[in-house]
Amino acid sequence: TTVHVPLVEVRRTGAVTPPDPKTDATIVAKGLYTPLADSLGIRILKINYKPGQQSAMHTHNDAAFYALADAKAEFTGADGKKQIMDIKKGTMMITPAVTHSVKNLGKAPMQGILVEVNRAMN
Repeated sequence: TTVHVPLVEVRRTGAVTPPDPKTDATIVAKGLYTPLADSLGIRILKINYKPGQQSAMHTHNDAAFYALADAKAEFTGADGKKQIMDIKKGTMMITPAVTHSVKNLGKAPMQGILVEVNRAMN
């Protein structure tokens, strides 16, 4: 059996800005972002949006994202600008710190793993 494992290597440079708890995804979008691990300044979140489900505006630190399923999502930035993305299962991408809301435009659950880095070390 073939095993696929996303590997995220973390290299910190410069100062670390702690996330604002008022816009933390696990608080303002509770149930959509589930913490799986949080230590050494790295937090791993499971993402799960039902079809049509949308989050409140929230913030992520720099992160790596891994798609667990095909998805179509609408991302709305803090400035109101919208971007629609078709995401394929197995896609891995690096994302800079962002404040946005997310809506699942697909007919199936949108699932992924988000590895946030550059957080204050616990």
